[in-house]
Amino acid sequence: MQAFKLYIRLTIEHALPTILLYLGIFTALIAITSIGNSDKATDSFDSKNVKTAILNYDHSENLSKELESFINKNTRNVIIKDDDDSLKDALFFGKAEFILIIPNGFSEAFFSQSPIQLEHLQIPNSSSAGAVHLLINNYLNTVQMYHKGTGNINYEQINLDMSQSVETEIISSISDKDNNYVDQFFLIFLAYPLMSCLFFSLPIVNIIMNKDEIKRRNLCAPISYTKYSLQIFLGNILLTIIILGFFVLLGVITGGLNLTYINHQLVLLNALFLSFAILAISFFISLLATETIINPLAVTISLAFSFLGGVFVPKSLLGESVLKFSVINPAYWYVKGVETIMSISDFSYNSMKTLYSSFLIQILFVFTFLSMSLLVLKLKRQAE
Repeated sequence: MQAFKLYIRLTIEHALPTILLYLGIFTALIAITSIGNSDKATDSFDSKNVKTAILNYDHSENLSKELESFINKNTRNVIIKDDDDSLKDALFFGKAEFILIIPNGFSEAFFSQSPIQLEHLQIPNSSSAGAVHLLINNYLNTVQMYHKGTGNINYEQINLDMSQSVETEIISSISDKDNNYVDQFFLIFLAYPLMSCLFFSLPIVNIIMNKDEIKRRNLCAPISYTKYSLQIFLGNILLTIIILGFFVLLGVITGGLNLTYINHQLVLLNALFLSFAILAISFFISLLATETIINPLAVTISLAFSFLGGVFVPKSLLGESVLKFSVINPAYWYVKGVETIMSISDFSYNSMKTLYSSFLIQILFVFTFLSMSLLVLKLKRQAE
């Protein structure tokens, strides 16, 4: 394991300071955010103060109308124009905190085997907007319970039952459930320091390992080129897992990540897929870049991925042309995965389809860039 040991030593010398720097910065940001969240948690909550807009495209007389009426009674209803710019402006300028979109055919499909999912837009990381989402889920779950239990749906009785317990349900949901919307800032922002550490550390170590003098020295030892490359590859995987582990440990310590929650376990899996995607991209970069340009290149790529992927700027506020371009950005699919995980209330296949797509696309990034790296390695060996 000569090459592997050398990889570890170079990592400690060249990558560890950067990793510790980002851990320190991230810890400070999370501490500040935690203080802010604890202050908000002490405030009283009233769902009727949450500014909510509803766009109902389902003209059924039953479920969609009853749901709209229930939400309007328990939140502060606002009217907004029905176009993309108006929706984004309403969230950006605080006219609405939560926008519910009821698609056509929702009521009819709700009790079938293939229900249509509600859509929504909200102010990012807003616990009050998250509470409205929980309020909707509670109402729909109650309707489903009546339907399965009696076969009859008495909306008057449902509304009465819900109105008696709605506030306590919302408060307990915010405090006792996964704290989804409080933690979402941590889980989304995690992508930036994670990508920065990986883009800084992986390419620089690989570039040094592939210097001619080091490569020749190692190949003079009784070790084949295949074993040499395999040991470097194992070093990359180990470093990636260690860096991710640092941030997971930090999240557990600060309370931003609770691995007893299924949602947070899925986010961890999502972060693992992102890490391996960045590993593959970093390895490809290390084959083309030089040691002198890798630091500014790492800064540029990390910031670009974060801005265009929805880490710094919510995806709902990004332009349509930017979103179309962002599909080639693994951070975009990580953020989309986090938003999906934190919004689902059940783990059925229909609810998880979007998440599976995010996972699959991040895995495709891994195979795509690894294939490109193998091609570059083959061309370099032929040139030598």
